Amino acid sequence: MLRALVIAAGIVCLALGAGLVGIGIWPAGWMLCFLGLALTLGTIFEQHLYKPVAGGAPPRGWVDTGERVVDEKSGETVAVYTDPRSGERMYTRVK
Repeated sequence: MLRALVIAAGIVCLALGAGLVGIGIWPAGWMLCFLGLALTLGTIFEQHLYKPVAGGAPPRGWVDTGERVVDEKSGETVAVYTDPRSGERMYTRVK
């Protein structure tokens, strides 16, 4: 629901920006076009930036953050672990 709303807002910004550019209001028009493009493309492609869910236990030294989220693709509950040395995060299925 929220994704659809953000994508719709991005498309509206793109349309308004194109309209402003069309009537000669360049700075505001281009800014709205850029904002609309960023919202739309960012929301569409953000799901590909998340790391995949790991099947097994995290490596030695990783710390459970206590965060639990539901993976949108599988519907499973996922635990979040972090490596204190690098700050990298890892997502594992909760059993």
